[in-house]
Amino acid sequence: MESLDVYSFISSIYPFNLFEVDEIRELSSHTDIVDAQTGDIVIDQNSEAAYFYIVAKGVVKEYGDIESYFGERDFFDFSALLFSTFRHRYECVEEALLYRISKEVLVHLVRKNQKIERYFLVSSAHRLE
Repeated sequence: MESLDVYSFISSIYPFNLFEVDEIRELSSHTDIVDAQTGDIVIDQNSEAAYFYIVAKGVVKEYGDIESYFGERDFFDFSALLFSTFRHRYECVEEALLYRISKEVLVHLVRKNQKIERYFLVSSAHRLE
């Protein structure tokens, strides 16, 4: 998938659409595309949180206190970026295309934007309850 497609996809998802155009370009330029097959472990429990994931297509299942499913346009576990490790395991349960964004770039940009920062902090607090 070309960089323009990554840009268009990311800019169409809330709260990322609140970023400025140049910030979305920066995110896009630090985004890898991951092709995950059914049964692949996307993230292992207690692994280092170096990336943030958005599902472009397919389904990823979270195994933890509560099992959750993430499909197209969903993203998961921003709170892990704050604590440096993933508390849960994420497995591809339907062939998936994932966007993997650099933690450093995303956290830097989120901290520059109060609305986006508030969104992620509130979302993370709800997940931790």
